[in-house]
Amino acid sequence: MKKLRRLSSAINGRFLVAASLSGIALAMSVGLLGTSAWLISMASMQPPVLVLEVAIVAVRFFGLSRGFFRYYGRLQEHGLVLNLQTKIRSALYAGFERHLPAEFFGVQRGALLYRTVTDTETVLDLWIRAISPWLSALISGVSGVGIIYFLLPSAGIVIGAIFITSVTVAPWIAYQLSRSEEKSEVQESLLATLISTFDSLPESIIFNRTDEARARVSALQSKLSGVERRSSMSAGIGDFLFQLSTGVSVIIGLYFAADGFAHHRLAGVNVAVIALLPLAIFDGATGLSIAFAELSAILSSANRIDQGISDLIEDIPIQPLNHVDSFSVSGFIPSHLMGKIQPITFTATSERAIIISAPSGVGKSSIVHSLCGLAPFSGELSVDGEVLQELTPELVTVGLQGDHLFQSSIRENLRIAREDLGDREIMQMLEVVELADLVHSLPDGLDTHIGPFGHNFSGGERQRLKLARVLLRHTPIFILDEPFEYLDALQARRIAKRVLTILTSKILIIVSHIDLEIDGEHLHLSK
Repeated sequence: MKKLRRLSSAINGRFLVAASLSGIALAMSVGLLGTSAWLISMASMQPPVLVLEVAIVAVRFFGLSRGFFRYYGRLQEHGLVLNLQTKIRSALYAGFERHLPAEFFGVQRGALLYRTVTDTETVLDLWIRAISPWLSALISGVSGVGIIYFLLPSAGIVIGAIFITSVTVAPWIAYQLSRSEEKSEVQESLLATLISTFDSLPESIIFNRTDEARARVSALQSKLSGVERRSSMSAGIGDFLFQLSTGVSVIIGLYFAADGFAHHRLAGVNVAVIALLPLAIFDGATGLSIAFAELSAILSSANRIDQGISDLIEDIPIQPLNHVDSFSVSGFIPSHLMGKIQPITFTATSERAIIISAPSGVGKSSIVHSLCGLAPFSGELSVDGEVLQELTPELVTVGLQGDHLFQSSIRENLRIAREDLGDREIMQMLEVVELADLVHSLPDGLDTHIGPFGHNFSGGERQRLKLARVLLRHTPIFILDEPFEYLDALQARRIAKRVLTILTSKILIIVSHIDLEIDGEHLHLSK
Protein backbone atom coordinates (compact mmCIF):
# COMPACT_ATOMS: atom_id res chain seq x y z
CA MET A 1 0.00 0.00 0.00
CA LYS A 2 2.91 2.34 -0.70
CA LYS A 3 0.96 4.66 -2.98
CA LEU A 4 -1.97 4.91 -0.61
CA ARG A 5 0.37 5.64 2.30
CA ARG A 6 1.99 8.36 0.23
CA LEU A 7 -1.39 9.92 -0.46
CA SER A 8 -2.37 9.78 3.20
CA SER A 9 0.96 11.04 4.55
CA ALA A 10 -0.24 14.66 4.38
CA ILE A 11 -3.12 14.01 6.77
CA ASN A 12 -1.74 11.32 9.08
CA GLY A 13 -0.21 13.72 11.60
CA ARG A 14 -3.28 15.97 11.69
CA PHE A 15 -5.53 12.92 11.89
CA LEU A 16 -3.68 11.59 14.93
CA VAL A 17 -4.21 14.98 16.62
CA ALA A 18 -7.93 14.85 15.74
CA ALA A 19 -8.20 11.25 16.99
CA SER A 20 -6.44 12.30 20.18
CA LEU A 21 -9.15 14.90 20.69
CA SER A 22 -11.72 12.09 20.53
CA GLY A 23 -9.60 10.18 23.03
CA ILE A 24 -9.56 13.21 25.33
CA ALA A 25 -13.37 13.30 25.06
CA LEU A 26 -13.49 9.70 26.31
CA ALA A 27 -11.01 10.58 29.04
CA MET A 28 -13.40 13.35 30.07
CA SER A 29 -16.12 10.69 30.35
CA VAL A 30 -13.84 8.74 32.66
CA GLY A 31 -13.26 11.85 34.73
CA LEU A 32 -16.99 12.61 34.78
CA LEU A 33 -17.90 9.15 36.06
CA GLY A 34 -15.10 9.10 38.63
CA THR A 35 -15.95 12.59 39.92
CA SER A 36 -19.67 11.79 40.00
CA ALA A 37 -19.02 8.59 41.98
CA TRP A 38 -16.88 10.49 44.48
CA LEU A 39 -19.48 13.29 44.73
CA ILE A 40 -22.36 10.87 45.40
CA SER A 41 -20.35 8.98 47.99
CA MET A 42 -19.23 12.17 49.73
CA ALA A 43 -22.72 13.69 49.60
CA SER A 44 -24.10 10.66 51.42
CA MET A 45 -21.97 11.70 54.40
CA GLN A 46 -23.68 15.14 54.46
CA PRO A 47 -20.49 17.26 54.64
CA PRO A 48 -20.51 21.08 54.43
CA VAL A 49 -21.51 22.31 50.98
CA LEU A 50 -18.09 23.92 50.44
CA VAL A 51 -16.51 20.46 50.54
CA LEU A 52 -18.58 19.46 47.50
CA GLU A 53 -18.10 22.66 45.48
CA VAL A 54 -14.88 21.58 43.76
CA ALA A 55 -16.40 18.24 42.76
CA ILE A 56 -19.55 19.96 41.47
CA VAL A 57 -17.48 22.31 39.31
CA ALA A 58 -15.39 19.33 38.10
CA VAL A 59 -18.55 17.45 37.05
CA ARG A 60 -19.66 20.47 35.02
CA PHE A 61 -16.20 20.86 33.50
CA PHE A 62 -15.92 17.22 32.48
CA GLY A 63 -19.48 17.17 31.12
CA LEU A 64 -19.04 20.26 28.95
CA SER A 65 -15.52 19.33 27.86
CA ARG A 66 -16.61 15.85 26.81
CA GLY A 67 -19.11 17.26 24.31
CA PHE A 68 -16.70 19.90 22.99
CA PHE A 69 -13.78 17.52 22.41
CA ARG A 70 -16.01 14.78 20.96
CA TYR A 71 -17.69 16.93 18.32
CA TYR A 72 -14.63 19.03 17.51
CA GLY A 73 -12.54 15.87 17.14
CA ARG A 74 -15.17 14.20 14.96
CA LEU A 75 -15.41 17.30 12.80
CA GLN A 76 -11.65 17.33 12.25
CA GLU A 77 -11.45 13.57 11.62
CA HIS A 78 -14.22 13.48 9.04
CA GLY A 79 -12.97 16.61 7.31
CA LEU A 80 -9.49 15.15 6.90
CA VAL A 81 -10.76 11.75 5.78
CA LEU A 82 -13.17 13.22 3.22
CA ASN A 83 -10.28 15.29 1.90
CA LEU A 84 -8.29 12.06 1.59
CA GLN A 85 -11.19 10.42 -0.23
CA THR A 86 -11.11 13.21 -2.82
CA LYS A 87 -7.37 12.66 -3.31
CA ILE A 88 -7.82 8.89 -3.65
CA ARG A 89 -10.56 9.20 -6.25
CA SER A 90 -8.61 11.81 -8.21
CA ALA A 91 -5.55 9.55 -8.17
CA LEU A 92 -7.68 6.57 -9.30
CA TYR A 93 -9.21 8.55 -12.16
CA ALA A 94 -5.74 9.76 -13.15
CA GLY A 95 -4.54 6.16 -13.03
CA PHE A 96 -7.35 4.95 -15.27
CA GLU A 97 -6.74 7.82 -17.66
CA ARG A 98 -3.08 6.90 -18.10
CA HIS A 99 -3.98 3.38 -19.22
CA LEU A 100 -4.92 2.58 -22.79
CA PRO A 101 -8.62 1.71 -23.07
CA ALA A 102 -7.58 -1.64 -24.53
CA GLU A 103 -6.01 -2.52 -21.18
CA PHE A 104 -9.51 -2.64 -19.70
CA PHE A 105 -10.75 -4.97 -22.44
CA GLY A 106 -12.68 -7.80 -20.78
CA VAL A 107 -12.77 -6.09 -17.37
CA GLN A 108 -16.25 -6.18 -15.87
CA ARG A 109 -17.82 -2.79 -15.29
CA GLY A 110 -18.73 -3.96 -11.81
CA ALA A 111 -15.04 -4.35 -10.93
CA LEU A 112 -14.16 -0.79 -11.91
CA LEU A 113 -17.28 0.62 -10.30
CA TYR A 114 -16.58 -1.32 -7.11
CA ARG A 115 -13.04 0.00 -6.97
CA THR A 116 -13.87 3.64 -7.63
CA VAL A 117 -16.97 3.89 -5.44
CA THR A 118 -17.17 1.15 -2.81
CA ASP A 119 -13.44 0.68 -2.21
CA THR A 120 -12.77 4.41 -1.82
CA GLU A 121 -15.50 4.56 0.81
CA THR A 122 -14.53 1.32 2.56
CA VAL A 123 -10.85 2.20 2.89
CA LEU A 124 -11.74 5.33 4.89
CA ASP A 125 -12.94 3.02 7.68
CA LEU A 126 -9.28 2.24 8.34
CA TRP A 127 -8.98 5.69 9.87
CA ILE A 128 -12.52 6.34 11.12
CA ARG A 129 -13.48 2.89 12.46
CA ALA A 130 -10.14 1.28 13.32
CA ILE A 131 -7.28 3.71 14.02
CA SER A 132 -9.28 6.51 15.67
CA PRO A 133 -11.44 4.33 18.00
CA TRP A 134 -8.43 2.22 19.03
CA LEU A 135 -6.32 5.30 19.81
CA SER A 136 -9.23 6.95 21.63
CA ALA A 137 -9.87 3.81 23.70
CA LEU A 138 -6.18 3.65 24.59
CA ILE A 139 -6.15 7.28 25.77
CA SER A 140 -9.30 6.93 27.87
CA GLY A 141 -8.12 3.57 29.25
CA VAL A 142 -4.75 4.95 30.31
CA SER A 143 -6.44 7.92 32.02
CA GLY A 144 -8.89 5.65 33.89
CA VAL A 145 -6.27 3.12 34.89
CA GLY A 146 -4.04 5.99 35.98
CA ILE A 147 -6.73 7.26 38.36
CA ILE A 148 -7.24 3.76 39.81
CA TYR A 149 -3.49 3.29 40.18
CA PHE A 150 -3.24 6.65 41.99
CA LEU A 151 -5.95 5.61 44.44
CA LEU A 152 -4.97 1.94 44.80
CA PRO A 153 -1.82 0.75 42.91
CA SER A 154 -2.57 -2.97 43.15
CA ALA A 155 -6.00 -2.53 41.56
CA GLY A 156 -4.55 -0.25 38.87
CA ILE A 157 -1.93 -2.83 37.86
CA VAL A 158 -4.43 -5.71 37.53
CA ILE A 159 -7.18 -3.71 35.77
CA GLY A 160 -4.58 -2.09 33.53
CA ALA A 161 -3.26 -5.50 32.49
CA ILE A 162 -6.81 -6.69 31.70
CA PHE A 163 -7.49 -3.54 29.68
CA ILE A 164 -4.28 -3.74 27.61
CA THR A 165 -4.96 -7.41 26.92
CA SER A 166 -8.53 -6.66 25.86
CA VAL A 167 -7.72 -3.85 23.43
CA THR A 168 -5.04 -5.95 21.74
CA VAL A 169 -6.19 -9.57 21.90
CA ALA A 170 -9.95 -9.17 21.27
CA PRO A 171 -9.54 -7.04 18.08
CA TRP A 172 -6.80 -9.40 16.86
CA ILE A 173 -9.07 -12.43 17.36
CA ALA A 174 -11.95 -10.68 15.56
CA TYR A 175 -9.62 -9.85 12.66
CA GLN A 176 -8.17 -13.36 12.39
CA LEU A 177 -11.58 -15.06 12.47
CA SER A 178 -12.96 -12.85 9.70
CA ARG A 179 -9.78 -12.73 7.63
CA SER A 180 -10.93 -13.54 4.12
CA GLU A 181 -10.88 -12.06 0.64
CA GLU A 182 -14.22 -13.72 -0.11
CA LYS A 183 -16.50 -10.86 0.95
CA SER A 184 -15.06 -8.29 -1.43
CA GLU A 185 -14.97 -10.85 -4.26
CA VAL A 186 -18.64 -11.77 -3.73
CA GLN A 187 -19.67 -8.10 -3.50
CA GLU A 188 -17.81 -7.36 -6.73
CA SER A 189 -19.46 -10.31 -8.50
CA LEU A 190 -22.88 -9.29 -7.17
CA LEU A 191 -22.43 -5.75 -8.46
CA ALA A 192 -21.29 -6.95 -11.88
CA THR A 193 -24.26 -9.36 -12.05
CA LEU A 194 -26.72 -6.62 -11.09
CA ILE A 195 -25.34 -4.31 -13.79
CA SER A 196 -25.54 -6.98 -16.50
CA THR A 197 -29.01 -8.01 -15.29
CA PHE A 198 -30.36 -4.48 -15.58
CA ASP A 199 -28.64 -3.99 -18.95
CA SER A 200 -30.42 -7.06 -20.31
CA LEU A 201 -33.70 -6.55 -18.47
CA PRO A 202 -35.86 -5.85 -21.59
CA GLU A 203 -34.56 -9.01 -23.28
CA SER A 204 -35.06 -11.03 -20.08
CA ILE A 205 -38.68 -9.93 -19.90
CA ILE A 206 -39.32 -10.56 -23.61
CA PHE A 207 -37.80 -14.04 -23.55
CA ASN A 208 -39.14 -14.92 -20.09
CA ARG A 209 -35.73 -15.24 -18.46
CA THR A 210 -36.40 -13.06 -15.42
CA ASP A 211 -36.50 -16.09 -13.08
CA GLU A 212 -33.00 -17.12 -14.14
CA ALA A 213 -31.69 -13.59 -13.64
CA ARG A 214 -33.35 -13.41 -10.23
CA ALA A 215 -31.87 -16.79 -9.30
CA ARG A 216 -28.33 -15.62 -10.16
CA VAL A 217 -28.70 -12.50 -8.03
CA SER A 218 -30.31 -14.46 -5.17
CA ALA A 219 -27.50 -17.04 -5.18
CA LEU A 220 -24.85 -14.35 -4.87
CA GLN A 221 -26.89 -12.52 -2.23
CA SER A 222 -27.17 -15.73 -0.19
CA LYS A 223 -23.44 -16.29 -0.50
CA LEU A 224 -22.77 -12.72 0.64
CA SER A 225 -25.14 -13.16 3.58
CA GLY A 226 -23.19 -16.26 4.63
CA VAL A 227 -19.90 -14.35 4.52
CA GLU A 228 -21.41 -11.49 6.54
CA ARG A 229 -22.78 -13.95 9.13
CA ARG A 230 -19.28 -15.33 9.63
CA SER A 231 -17.94 -11.80 9.95
CA SER A 232 -20.66 -10.93 12.47
CA MET A 233 -19.88 -14.07 14.44
CA SER A 234 -16.21 -13.11 14.73
CA ALA A 235 -17.21 -9.59 15.78
CA GLY A 236 -19.57 -11.11 18.34
CA ILE A 237 -16.79 -13.25 19.81
CA GLY A 238 -14.57 -10.22 20.13
CA ASP A 239 -17.37 -8.19 21.70
CA PHE A 240 -18.05 -11.03 24.14
CA LEU A 241 -14.42 -10.89 25.24
CA PHE A 242 -14.75 -7.14 25.82
CA GLN A 243 -17.90 -7.59 27.90
CA LEU A 244 -16.27 -10.40 29.84
CA SER A 245 -13.23 -8.21 30.53
CA THR A 246 -15.50 -5.38 31.68
CA GLY A 247 -17.35 -7.65 34.10
CA VAL A 248 -14.16 -9.19 35.44
CA SER A 249 -12.63 -5.73 35.90
CA VAL A 250 -15.65 -4.50 37.83
CA ILE A 251 -15.55 -7.55 40.13
CA ILE A 252 -11.80 -7.22 40.62
CA GLY A 253 -12.23 -3.48 41.26
CA LEU A 254 -14.85 -4.20 43.93
CA TYR A 255 -12.62 -6.84 45.54
CA PHE A 256 -9.55 -4.61 45.68
CA ALA A 257 -11.63 -1.62 46.82
CA ALA A 258 -13.24 -3.63 49.65
CA ASP A 259 -9.89 -5.08 50.66
CA GLY A 260 -8.25 -1.66 50.57
CA PHE A 261 -11.02 -0.12 52.64
CA ALA A 262 -10.84 -2.99 55.15
CA HIS A 263 -7.09 -2.53 55.57
CA HIS A 264 -7.33 1.28 55.64
CA ARG A 265 -5.48 1.73 52.35
CA LEU A 266 -8.48 3.33 50.64
CA ALA A 267 -10.92 5.99 51.81
CA GLY A 268 -14.55 4.89 51.83
CA VAL A 269 -15.64 7.63 49.37
CA ASN A 270 -13.22 6.17 46.77
CA VAL A 271 -14.68 2.66 46.84
CA ALA A 272 -17.38 3.65 44.37
CA VAL A 273 -14.80 5.38 42.17
CA ILE A 274 -12.71 2.22 41.73
CA ALA A 275 -15.81 0.04 41.34
CA LEU A 276 -17.35 2.20 38.59
CA LEU A 277 -14.32 3.42 36.63
CA PRO A 278 -13.85 0.11 34.72
CA LEU A 279 -17.26 0.73 33.13
CA ALA A 280 -16.00 4.02 31.66
CA ILE A 281 -12.60 2.57 30.77
CA PHE A 282 -14.03 -0.28 28.69
CA ASP A 283 -16.90 1.79 27.28
CA GLY A 284 -14.43 3.57 25.01
CA ALA A 285 -13.39 0.22 23.50
CA THR A 286 -16.95 -0.77 22.56
CA GLY A 287 -17.18 -1.43 18.83
CA LEU A 288 -13.52 -2.24 18.30
CA SER A 289 -14.32 -5.90 17.60
CA ILE A 290 -16.86 -4.97 14.93
CA ALA A 291 -14.37 -2.61 13.30
CA PHE A 292 -11.53 -5.14 13.32
CA ALA A 293 -13.83 -7.86 11.99
CA GLU A 294 -14.11 -5.65 8.88
CA LEU A 295 -10.37 -4.95 8.77
CA SER A 296 -9.72 -7.71 6.25
CA ALA A 297 -12.22 -6.18 3.81
CA ILE A 298 -10.75 -2.72 4.45
CA LEU A 299 -7.20 -3.89 3.70
CA SER A 300 -8.41 -5.69 0.55
CA SER A 301 -9.98 -2.44 -0.64
CA ALA A 302 -6.75 -0.59 0.15
CA ASN A 303 -4.71 -3.07 -1.92
CA ARG A 304 -7.07 -2.81 -4.89
CA ILE A 305 -6.95 0.98 -4.72
CA ASP A 306 -3.16 0.89 -4.54
CA GLN A 307 -3.08 -1.13 -7.76
CA GLY A 308 -5.31 1.41 -9.51
CA ILE A 309 -3.30 4.48 -8.48
CA SER A 310 -0.62 5.46 -10.97
CA ASP A 311 2.64 7.11 -10.08
CA LEU A 312 2.41 10.80 -10.81
CA ILE A 313 3.88 11.65 -14.19
CA GLU A 314 4.15 15.17 -15.50
CA ASP A 315 1.71 15.67 -18.34
CA ILE A 316 3.27 16.75 -21.61
CA PRO A 317 1.02 19.17 -23.52
CA ILE A 318 -0.33 17.57 -26.69
CA GLN A 319 -0.29 19.80 -29.72
CA PRO A 320 -3.48 19.51 -31.78
CA LEU A 321 -3.02 18.31 -35.36
CA ASN A 322 -4.98 19.89 -38.18
CA HIS A 323 -3.70 17.78 -41.03
CA VAL A 324 -2.27 14.31 -41.62
CA ASP A 325 -1.05 13.14 -45.02
CA SER A 326 -1.43 9.39 -44.48
CA PHE A 327 -2.62 6.82 -42.00
CA SER A 328 -1.27 3.29 -42.50
CA VAL A 329 -2.41 -0.01 -41.03
CA SER A 330 -0.18 -3.06 -41.51
CA GLY A 331 -0.98 -6.65 -40.55
CA PHE A 332 -3.70 -5.35 -38.27
CA ILE A 333 -6.07 -7.69 -36.42
CA PRO A 334 -7.92 -7.49 -33.08
CA SER A 335 -6.32 -9.88 -30.61
CA HIS A 336 -9.55 -11.73 -29.83
CA LEU A 337 -10.13 -12.37 -33.56
CA MET A 338 -6.69 -13.91 -34.13
CA GLY A 339 -7.12 -16.91 -36.41
CA LYS A 340 -10.75 -16.03 -37.19
CA ILE A 341 -10.22 -13.34 -39.84
CA GLN A 342 -7.36 -12.31 -42.08
CA PRO A 343 -5.19 -9.35 -40.97
CA ILE A 344 -5.82 -6.17 -42.91
CA THR A 345 -3.37 -3.73 -44.48
CA PHE A 346 -4.17 -0.37 -46.04
CA THR A 347 -2.98 3.21 -46.34
CA ALA A 348 -5.57 5.96 -46.09
CA THR A 349 -5.11 9.49 -47.39
CA SER A 350 -7.34 12.53 -47.64
CA GLU A 351 -7.72 11.92 -51.37
CA ARG A 352 -9.67 8.68 -51.10
CA ALA A 353 -11.88 7.35 -48.32
CA ILE A 354 -11.49 3.78 -47.09
CA ILE A 355 -14.80 1.89 -47.09
CA ILE A 356 -14.69 -1.36 -45.11
CA SER A 357 -17.45 -3.88 -45.77
CA ALA A 358 -18.09 -7.46 -44.76
CA PRO A 359 -20.93 -9.80 -43.85
CA SER A 360 -22.40 -9.45 -40.40
CA GLY A 361 -20.35 -11.09 -37.67
CA VAL A 362 -17.00 -10.99 -39.43
CA GLY A 363 -15.58 -8.38 -37.06
CA LYS A 364 -16.03 -4.91 -38.59
CA SER A 365 -16.90 -3.22 -35.29
CA SER A 366 -14.11 -5.12 -33.50
CA ILE A 367 -11.62 -3.61 -35.93
CA VAL A 368 -12.93 -0.11 -35.21
CA HIS A 369 -12.73 -0.73 -31.45
CA SER A 370 -9.11 -1.86 -31.82
CA LEU A 371 -8.20 1.04 -34.11
CA CYS A 372 -9.35 3.57 -31.53
CA GLY A 373 -7.66 1.74 -28.62
CA LEU A 374 -10.71 0.18 -27.00
CA ALA A 375 -9.49 -3.39 -27.56
CA PRO A 376 -6.00 -4.96 -27.86
CA PHE A 377 -4.62 -5.69 -31.33
CA SER A 378 -1.69 -7.08 -33.23
CA GLY A 379 -0.12 -5.18 -36.08
CA GLU A 380 1.21 -1.72 -36.70
CA LEU A 381 -0.33 1.73 -36.88
CA SER A 382 1.55 4.67 -38.39
CA VAL A 383 0.72 8.29 -39.15
CA ASP A 384 2.87 10.04 -41.75
CA GLY A 385 5.37 7.21 -41.41
CA GLU A 386 5.64 7.45 -37.61
CA VAL A 387 4.65 4.26 -35.75
CA LEU A 388 2.12 4.85 -32.94
CA GLN A 389 1.03 2.81 -29.93
CA GLU A 390 -2.48 4.27 -30.13
CA LEU A 391 -4.58 6.88 -31.90
CA THR A 392 -5.13 9.75 -29.45
CA PRO A 393 -8.36 11.82 -29.23
CA GLU A 394 -6.41 14.77 -30.68
CA LEU A 395 -5.67 12.65 -33.75
CA VAL A 396 -8.87 10.74 -34.43
CA THR A 397 -12.63 11.07 -34.06
CA VAL A 398 -14.53 7.81 -33.83
CA GLY A 399 -18.25 7.25 -34.30
CA LEU A 400 -19.14 3.89 -32.72
CA GLN A 401 -22.27 1.86 -33.30
CA GLY A 402 -23.12 2.05 -29.61
CA ASP A 403 -22.45 5.77 -29.11
CA HIS A 404 -24.48 7.11 -26.21
CA LEU A 405 -26.97 9.97 -26.21
CA PHE A 406 -27.25 11.68 -22.85
CA GLN A 407 -30.48 12.53 -21.08
CA SER A 408 -30.18 16.21 -21.91
CA SER A 409 -31.01 18.71 -24.67
CA ILE A 410 -30.07 18.38 -28.32
CA ARG A 411 -27.67 21.31 -27.94
CA GLU A 412 -25.83 19.83 -24.95
CA ASN A 413 -25.52 16.43 -26.63
CA LEU A 414 -23.91 18.01 -29.70
CA ARG A 415 -21.68 20.36 -27.71
CA ILE A 416 -19.88 17.31 -26.34
CA ALA A 417 -17.96 17.46 -29.64
CA ARG A 418 -16.68 20.98 -28.87
CA GLU A 419 -17.63 23.24 -25.99
CA ASP A 420 -17.23 26.40 -28.09
CA LEU A 421 -19.95 25.39 -30.58
CA GLY A 422 -22.53 28.04 -31.39
CA ASP A 423 -26.10 27.42 -32.47
CA ARG A 424 -25.37 28.48 -36.05
CA GLU A 425 -22.67 25.84 -36.52
CA ILE A 426 -24.89 23.23 -34.89
CA MET A 427 -27.80 24.02 -37.21
CA GLN A 428 -25.51 23.87 -40.26
CA MET A 429 -24.44 20.37 -39.31
CA LEU A 430 -28.04 19.36 -38.65
CA GLU A 431 -28.73 20.46 -42.25
CA VAL A 432 -26.07 18.03 -43.41
CA VAL A 433 -27.69 15.08 -41.60
CA GLU A 434 -31.21 16.19 -42.62
CA LEU A 435 -32.43 17.03 -39.11
CA ALA A 436 -32.65 20.83 -39.32
CA ASP A 437 -36.32 20.86 -40.41
CA LEU A 438 -37.25 18.55 -37.52
CA VAL A 439 -35.45 20.74 -34.95
CA HIS A 440 -37.05 23.91 -36.36
CA SER A 441 -40.47 22.30 -35.99
CA LEU A 442 -39.95 21.47 -32.31
CA PRO A 443 -41.35 24.04 -29.81
CA ASP A 444 -38.10 24.11 -27.84
CA GLY A 445 -35.74 23.77 -30.80
CA LEU A 446 -32.21 22.90 -29.72
CA ASP A 447 -33.37 22.92 -26.09
CA THR A 448 -35.60 19.91 -26.75
CA HIS A 449 -34.89 17.14 -24.26
CA ILE A 450 -33.99 13.90 -26.04
CA GLY A 451 -35.12 11.70 -23.13
CA PRO A 452 -33.33 8.72 -21.57
CA PHE A 453 -31.12 7.05 -24.22
CA GLY A 454 -32.71 9.41 -26.78
CA HIS A 455 -36.10 7.69 -26.53
CA ASN A 456 -37.95 10.85 -27.57
CA PHE A 457 -36.59 10.33 -31.09
CA SER A 458 -36.70 7.48 -33.57
CA GLY A 459 -33.76 5.17 -34.24
CA GLY A 460 -32.86 6.99 -37.47
CA GLU A 461 -33.10 10.41 -35.81
CA ARG A 462 -30.87 9.27 -32.97
CA GLN A 463 -28.35 7.89 -35.45
CA ARG A 464 -28.20 11.20 -37.33
CA LEU A 465 -27.82 13.15 -34.07
CA LYS A 466 -24.82 10.99 -33.19
CA LEU A 467 -23.38 11.44 -36.68
CA ALA A 468 -23.78 15.24 -36.43
CA ARG A 469 -21.92 15.20 -33.11
CA VAL A 470 -19.03 13.26 -34.66
CA LEU A 471 -18.80 15.59 -37.67
CA LEU A 472 -18.59 18.66 -35.43
CA ARG A 473 -15.20 17.50 -34.14
CA HIS A 474 -11.93 18.87 -35.56
CA THR A 475 -9.38 16.08 -36.02
CA PRO A 476 -7.38 14.92 -39.05
CA ILE A 477 -8.73 11.33 -39.00
CA PHE A 478 -12.37 10.16 -38.82
CA ILE A 479 -13.45 6.54 -38.34
CA LEU A 480 -17.19 5.91 -38.65
CA ASP A 481 -18.70 2.55 -37.70
CA GLU A 482 -22.08 1.99 -39.42
CA PRO A 483 -22.89 5.73 -39.38
CA PHE A 484 -26.02 5.22 -41.48
CA GLU A 485 -27.62 2.44 -39.49
CA TYR A 486 -31.46 2.68 -39.30
CA LEU A 487 -31.53 4.91 -42.43
CA ASP A 488 -33.00 3.87 -45.75
CA ALA A 489 -30.53 3.39 -48.59
CA LEU A 490 -31.43 6.60 -50.47
CA GLN A 491 -31.09 8.83 -47.40
CA ALA A 492 -27.85 7.08 -46.40
CA ARG A 493 -26.33 7.75 -49.81
CA ARG A 494 -27.39 11.43 -49.79
CA ILE A 495 -25.87 12.05 -46.37
CA ALA A 496 -22.75 10.01 -47.21
CA LYS A 497 -21.98 12.28 -50.16
CA ARG A 498 -22.32 15.36 -47.93
CA VAL A 499 -20.06 13.77 -45.30
CA LEU A 500 -17.46 13.10 -48.00
CA THR A 501 -17.61 16.76 -49.06
CA ILE A 502 -17.32 18.09 -45.50
CA LEU A 503 -14.36 15.83 -44.71
CA THR A 504 -12.64 16.33 -48.06
CA SER A 505 -9.37 17.40 -46.39
CA LYS A 506 -9.56 14.65 -43.73
CA ILE A 507 -8.67 11.00 -43.69
CA LEU A 508 -11.96 9.09 -43.64
CA ILE A 509 -12.58 5.41 -42.87
CA ILE A 510 -16.19 4.19 -43.05
CA VAL A 511 -17.46 0.78 -41.97
CA SER A 512 -20.82 0.11 -43.59
CA HIS A 513 -22.94 -2.77 -44.80
CA ILE A 514 -24.85 -0.38 -47.11
CA ASP A 515 -23.60 0.31 -50.64
CA LEU A 516 -23.08 4.07 -50.27
CA GLU A 517 -22.14 4.66 -53.92
CA ILE A 518 -19.27 7.00 -53.03
CA ASP A 519 -15.72 7.14 -54.36
CA GLY A 520 -13.11 5.44 -52.26
CA GLU A 521 -10.97 2.36 -51.76
CA HIS A 522 -13.20 -0.58 -50.88
CA LEU A 523 -11.83 -3.13 -48.44
CA HIS A 524 -13.74 -6.41 -48.07
CA LEU A 525 -13.05 -8.45 -44.94
CA SER A 526 -12.88 -12.21 -45.14
CA LYS A 527 -12.51 -15.04 -42.67
